[in-house]
Amino acid sequence: MPTAAIQHHWPAFVLATAVGLVLVSGPLVAKVRSGVAFGHPLNIRIDDEFFYFARIREVLDGHPMIGNPYLAEHKAKPPAPVFLGELLAAQPQRWLGGNVVAWGVFYDFLFPALITLLTYACLFLVTRLRWLSSISTAFLLLGWSPSTFARAVSPQLNFLFWLTLFLLTFLLATRPADSRRKRLLVGLAALNFGLLFYLYTYYWTFWLAALAILAVLFLLSGEREKSMAFASVAGGGLILALPYAVLMLRAVRLPEYAETLRRIGMIESHFPSGLAIVFPAVGLLAMGALLLWRRAILLDAVTLFLAAGILAAVVSVNQHVVTGKNLEFSSHYLMLSVFWFVFSGAWLVAKVWAAAGRRRWLWAAAVSIAPAASVLLTFTNAPVWVRPPSEKLLALERYRPVLAALTAEVKRDDVVWTPGPLASLIPIYTPANVYYENASRLSFLSDEEVLDRFAIAHYFTATDDAFVRERLRGVFGVYDINRVAHARRENQARSLLGLAPKPVEPATEKQVSLVLTRLAEARGNDFERELKKYRADYIVWDRASLPSAPFDGLPWLDPVAAVDEFRIYRVR
Repeated sequence: MPTAAIQHHWPAFVLATAVGLVLVSGPLVAKVRSGVAFGHPLNIRIDDEFFYFARIREVLDGHPMIGNPYLAEHKAKPPAPVFLGELLAAQPQRWLGGNVVAWGVFYDFLFPALITLLTYACLFLVTRLRWLSSISTAFLLLGWSPSTFARAVSPQLNFLFWLTLFLLTFLLATRPADSRRKRLLVGLAALNFGLLFYLYTYYWTFWLAALAILAVLFLLSGEREKSMAFASVAGGGLILALPYAVLMLRAVRLPEYAETLRRIGMIESHFPSGLAIVFPAVGLLAMGALLLWRRAILLDAVTLFLAAGILAAVVSVNQHVVTGKNLEFSSHYLMLSVFWFVFSGAWLVAKVWAAAGRRRWLWAAAVSIAPAASVLLTFTNAPVWVRPPSEKLLALERYRPVLAALTAEVKRDDVVWTPGPLASLIPIYTPANVYYENASRLSFLSDEEVLDRFAIAHYFTATDDAFVRERLRGVFGVYDINRVAHARRENQARSLLGLAPKPVEPATEKQVSLVLTRLAEARGNDFERELKKYRADYIVWDRASLPSAPFDGLPWLDPVAAVDEFRIYRVR
């Protein structure tokens, strides 16, 4: 970027640096104060990052499609979910070395800083006002949900592509261009759209709806050339998505496909959802209609473009009204919808500000109060990632020596049986797989095998009703949680309409019974027989958590190493 442009937009660069530093403040403070390495497990501050880091390590271990980052028998299956984000995030480590978690700390600075710059660029293109672009960007990155971009891969890396596609399509809609420049914009936008299929399901579904609505709106407004441009972007992206379609066809043919989708959260429903998206969308469209009627805005390209995105947010979050397939849609569409709504709201503010005359700076100050207050609140109430580590994270320190011993012992894709938190760390810090880990349910796997592996992994663990209830999600996923929550929201609406509620029956008791029954069955059989139903090359015995386990007396185990309270055995 030219030096003059940097000087002109210096607040954006200051803000980008601040956002990045806020998100890495926890690891930086721990490094300076206590000498904690950036690659330490303490720096996995968000639970979902255990899953994303394991997937990045899976790429480094030679499985770029990430069929299953935990289980050796399922490597050749299609990715679930998509894989490109982890593939891209793994490459710098492949070239430069280092630790997956340490690179995650670096990404916690880099990607949010880039997102900040792209967000500012989107807002400035829409509003042409630096002060409004700055305050709106600060609100989105530090005020509205400051922890949103503290998570590796999704949304940190993936959202960069969503924002870039906004920039490209906005330029395509609003800037006059010669044929060469238009072809370049269409080509870049189509490439960007096509890549979204391999990055994040919710982003490509939103943009597919947005591009279709854009093509229709511009056609109806007499802008046939721009309408064809948006149709070309959609068509080009869909062509690039053909390999994705092949992968999905392979997935659909798997016998465990439907079961896996249910565990991830797919429910069958035609009832509308996403009120947190629909209500603001209706409000923005109503405000735009009022300003259009008052002639404060015109029905021009910018108006059509922003209206199309607002409509796309409503359509995409409610696509299940037609399809009947609801995959946790409202929660995963909220962030992108908020960004589009803020872009649109900032544009409306800019139009009012331009017509405010001498009172414009008073108007600007009034508009800035709420965003500024939200940012201030973020810094006065320290977010979770800058607070001292939880006891749960501090307890991970004890696993570092045994992880080092395993790294020296195992070969790539060897399988380690061990219950507890160590099973979440092994796929991140070693080239090995594990016998069972809660997040393995997110890849294509039958319900029966998930339950089976859970029971065998906890063969020697003291389990009771409470133990099982706390871990139901790790076995059955979130289908029942989503089904019950969705049904309750539907019953609230039915109550307002005077209709009788539908029965809502959680499956919790049945699920607890299934787990306890399978645990009893497993313990009624010989452990070696149960274990060898699936691949197992090593066993790690944590004597602190399983003091009475009989591993020393099992003749088919060869002792390999003793590390503190851990014992490592090779399975014959």
